[in-house]
Amino acid sequence: MARHSADEHKQLSPHYSPHTISRVSAGASPGRNDDCVSYYIHNNDTVDLWIIDGASAVTTRSYIDHKRGDPAWFVRRVNNYFNRNTCLMKTPGEVVCLAADAVRKRVEKHIGFRTMPLYARPIAALTWVRISRRKTSWHLELYALGDCKSLLQCGTEVHNLDPYINSFEERLQRKVRESRERVTGDEHKQGQLIASMLRRRRESQNIARHPSVLCLDRQGAFAARQRHYIAACKPLRVLLMTDGFYRLVDKYHKYSNRQLLDVCVVQGLKGALRELRTCEAESTSARSTLLKKADDASAVLCEIR
Repeated sequence: MARHSADEHKQLSPHYSPHTISRVSAGASPGRNDDCVSYYIHNNDTVDLWIIDGASAVTTRSYIDHKRGDPAWFVRRVNNYFNRNTCLMKTPGEVVCLAADAVRKRVEKHIGFRTMPLYARPIAALTWVRISRRKTSWHLELYALGDCKSLLQCGTEVHNLDPYINSFEERLQRKVRESRERVTGDEHKQGQLIASMLRRRRESQNIARHPSVLCLDRQGAFAARQRHYIAACKPLRVLLMTDGFYRLVDKYHKYSNRQLLDVCVVQGLKGALRELRTCEAESTSARSTLLKKADDASAVLCEIR
């Protein structure tokens, strides 16, 4: 079995296993990155891939980690738990729940947590895919919270494993346009209106009976999207990415899903990331998704012969 931390960026040798895995993770700002991406190879027949995208803070200060920020602290603690415990004979959903509980117990001991407003408590999107070979077919188990993206290529077919639409983000963008019309020229007031919406949204996510995102204050089971796919035993590619990386498709319309997969294979994930940063730099939009012109961007690509 092989475990690989989120800070390692290397491909496995073809002589090591039939899996070739590459990753990239880069913050939008130097020294800040709220994403984590990692994987765990159980054996030649089973591999786990996961990606975690911390939601940007909606506060003007940090309460737990004053250097990297609270979202990054949360995401890294969860990812560290995954890396240590993925080897257990448990489903991805079981490991996620154990990780959330463990991080909650840890953060409760932190003095800053006692004064942290509910809207300031960190949350994250998460997608985990377990790929296993059973006789003559591939079985893929998907567990998803939030809006990370996942694509599968088996043979010549490309599929969106989790066609989820973030309806709140669409409403937020509409509110951004409306606020610009109402308070034209007053960007400070526009920012206050949007920040208020985001804080109310963050509070509701943190106290939800069945949260649809990874959070610290869950009252019950996570409302995760869980899917099971069976694919023919052909060469397989699985690409997981944060919504920041997926902007190449849904914001800048530079590629289709199939084209994005091809680019990630031919140019590598770092090549695709460079294209994304070029698009962001050339964008004429002063405010993009969730008021961010650039976003943290991460991806993991697994190719199985």
